[in-house]
Amino acid sequence: MQPIGVRVVGSAAWPAAQVYNLPPVRRARAQTAQLTAALARDGHAVIDRAGVQARATAVEAARQFVAAILNDPATEALVEDALASNEMQLVLERVTGSPELRAALARQTAGLAGDVAAGVRSRTVSADARSERVAQQVMRRLRGVTG
Repeated sequence: MQPIGVRVVGSAAWPAAQVYNLPPVRRARAQTAQLTAALARDGHAVIDRAGVQARATAVEAARQFVAAILNDPATEALVEDALASNEMQLVLERVTGSPELRAALARQTAGLAGDVAAGVRSRTVSADARSERVAQQVMRRLRGVTG
């Protein structure tokens, strides 16, 4: 047996449930659902377009901002002063003379040499295979002519 509270709520909600299930109300609910879905799709499309436009606008604004900074005579003077400064010369000497940089360059050079060797090796194998096929074809033809 159900508790009295559940029965009271069920009895009170019964008229609303009957109205909720009437055919005109069901049709209205279905139409509302379709309209809501269409509005949601349209809203998402608008938001997507706005997002694309906002990104494009932001990219263009950033490009113009960077171009304005780079093209400003003050920036050029600042860079020239920085490059000619004693501090920059010390930094360049430290970096170019560092064992870390030399080790990194040696690793990179060794890696590049290995990559080039692997590429040459691969091409050599391919060329050798092609040469072998051509030689076999020539030998078959010669056997056919003399045989």
